[in-house]
Amino acid sequence: LQELLVDLLYFYKKGKVYCGRDYAFICGIPRCYACDELIFINKYTQAEGHSFHLKHFCCSVCDILLPDKSYTPINDLPVCLDCYDKVYAEVCDTCKMAISADQTSFRLDDLIWHTSCFACYHCKKNLSPREGIIYRKKPFCNKTCVRSSATV
Repeated sequence: LQELLVDLLYFYKKGKVYCGRDYAFICGIPRCYACDELIFINKYTQAEGHSFHLKHFCCSVCDILLPDKSYTPINDLPVCLDCYDKVYAEVCDTCKMAISADQTSFRLDDLIWHTSCFACYHCKKNLSPREGIIYRKKPFCNKTCVRSSATV
C-alpha cells in the first residue's frame, strides 16, 4: 500500500522507510486483536492465536475481563462460560438443562445429551454412545425396554 508519510509516524531501518504498522510487523511487536493498537507493554495475553491488551481481553457478549477466567471461543471471539450457557449452549434432551462448554456431551442427529444423562428412558441404565436404541427421540438400552416403556 502506497501512503504519504508526511502525516504519519514513520521509521527507518536498514536503509528503508516504514510506516508504524509495517515497522511493528517487521520487528514482531504484537497488535491487540480487540483495538488494533500496538502492544508496547510486557503484560499482555495471547488467546486463540491473537494478542490482547489485558484490559481488552474480555467476553464478546458481556465485556467481563477474562485474563483469569475460563472462556470458549465462538466465531473467533472469546465468550465467558456464563454467557455461553445463556446465549449459545444447547439443551440436553433428557434433563432440559444447558450443556456448558466445559461439559461433555453426546450428539446423535438432532438430539444431544450430557454424557451423564444418556441413559435408558425405561430402566435408567447409563449408556455409552455406542450402545442403545433411539426410539421416539429417547434412548433405550434394548428392544425389551422399548416395548416395556410403550405399555406403561
